[in-house]
Amino acid sequence: QVSGVNGDTLTTALIAGRQVLLVLVVAAVGYRLRRSPTVFAAVAAVAAAALYLRPFVGYVDNLFALLFGAAALWFLPDARKRWSARAAIFLFTFLMVFTHPTSAAIFIAVLFGAVGLRALLGRSLREAVRSEGWILAAATAGIAAGYLSWLVGLWGPGRTFRDAIHIPPYPSAAFLDATFEQVRAIHVLQFIPFVLLGLAVITLLSRRRFAVDPIARAVVVWLLPLVGMLGFYVGLRYPYKRFLNSTVAPWLLAGLGLWAAVWFSVRAARHGARERRWGRTAAGAIGVLVAAALLLSAWLSGIRSYENQDPWAPRNLRVGLAAVRGYLQVDQVRRPLVFVVSVGPKQNASLVWGGIWRGNWSQIRAGVPGRFIPETHVYFGSVREFVAGRPTRTGDRLVDLISRATHDDIRAQVAGRKPLVLLVKRFNRRLGNDRYLRPPRSLPLGGGVFALRGRDFAEPDRLALISARRAARERSEFLDLPVDRTARPGHLFRVGVGLVFLLVLPGLLSARWFGVKNVASIIGLVPVLSLALNLASGFLLLAVLRRPLSPELAWAITGFGTLVGAALLVVSLWRQGPAPAAMEEEPGGRQASDGQSRSQ
Repeated sequence: QVSGVNGDTLTTALIAGRQVLLVLVVAAVGYRLRRSPTVFAAVAAVAAAALYLRPFVGYVDNLFALLFGAAALWFLPDARKRWSARAAIFLFTFLMVFTHPTSAAIFIAVLFGAVGLRALLGRSLREAVRSEGWILAAATAGIAAGYLSWLVGLWGPGRTFRDAIHIPPYPSAAFLDATFEQVRAIHVLQFIPFVLLGLAVITLLSRRRFAVDPIARAVVVWLLPLVGMLGFYVGLRYPYKRFLNSTVAPWLLAGLGLWAAVWFSVRAARHGARERRWGRTAAGAIGVLVAAALLLSAWLSGIRSYENQDPWAPRNLRVGLAAVRGYLQVDQVRRPLVFVVSVGPKQNASLVWGGIWRGNWSQIRAGVPGRFIPETHVYFGSVREFVAGRPTRTGDRLVDLISRATHDDIRAQVAGRKPLVLLVKRFNRRLGNDRYLRPPRSLPLGGGVFALRGRDFAEPDRLALISARRAARERSEFLDLPVDRTARPGHLFRVGVGLVFLLVLPGLLSARWFGVKNVASIIGLVPVLSLALNLASGFLLLAVLRRPLSPELAWAITGFGTLVGAALLVVSLWRQGPAPAAMEEEPGGRQASDGQSRSQ
């Protein structure tokens, strides 16, 4: 709606594209560890296989936080000397606070742990802080700025983190089940050999470098969140269960492991003694084939997992929500909207909280025009009890808790006004709510949505009902047609221009100032730098203007982000600063400069 684009086609590309951005960033970090195009390709191949598995698809907040955290990793070595790298770390950690605060807290703990590991290996805390104190200062400043902006309120009243972090009221068994489900979903045995080999590459084969390279140490420390899953096996209870998708370290290490497996296999086949040549060649070929088989298995798992997902909003719900939008376009009377959602008496806690309550509420928000969302509410429970003006009691602690909370919210917010009460058939098949899905108790809007009638509720507008039914019919016919993604070339061109401003221009212009100069790093870092500069520009302009986001303001934000990138380019050209020459170590212990690595 903001960009005037077709969400039915563009959203699909953006969901898949977000994973692509993360894959490229992780590959760029792998390249920074060992400057070889084959490393970039190997890390990208393994990360692509893993990040399309079920635990990583759909978690928008976690994945964007990982995107920014992985990008910050790339700048750690330069942050010891260069202000531009410190600015990048500050920017990325600031944005992590607004995407997923828990992942941001884990990431900054990882950075402190990496410095602590250097102090342990070098037996000098003072030297570790002197060398890498700027890394911690930049990250801490970003986290602090994000927290203060959240607390003070950039666009309105300040909020505490409690408003962003919902502690699921699950028993310990539910957390344990969720952990088992995540581990099963990633087919962990496919990746463990690669992860262990990658861990050996950056710790054992590069011992001297590991002690001084902040990226290598941070990657190892970033494995520790996975240990959090083990707590559930001994009966501990955490208000968090997404340990698996709070780190990219396993996939980065697995990519390095794939590269090492192929590299050493080929090396063994090439450089064996003459009398052992055939044996070594066979061993090398077997090593390559085993690595390829594991990678192929992981890729097939990722493809099946991604393609076999159920639609987030199924067809009948999309038709019903189209009817709601059609009704609201004609009914000009601004009144509260109340959706009633029922639940079964014996559903497990995870499904009640994450699926039926939060999931259905998210789908409702996706279908309601933005201007109506502040006046939209959900009642959780029985229509019969809602009509009687009280919360629903089922004997289930969690269901009753949510019902009481939603009842109290509606009573406080509606404040005696007559709301329009809507029943979506898909959400009201239990607790006897289906008895209200027919006249005279309700009137059909179309698409399985009904407006509840009663003396305390608003009577549906006749013309708006006609509009709702027409919108439902048109949406149903549209969904029955095959999608032709080339039917609107002008629209696609406009979308392409918008994506260039969103994901290419600001980062490409500012890349030189940030020290991003080789091809692999440009491919991995430019999109996330562009996104970060646009988001920061949006934060600033919305905080100053305090206006709702509109198409004009969206273009102004991307234009401002592009101007910032251009200004950074001018500064970098004026200073004519040389690119940072990071020292890289080959598997045999030999070190090479950036220029030497490229020539090799």
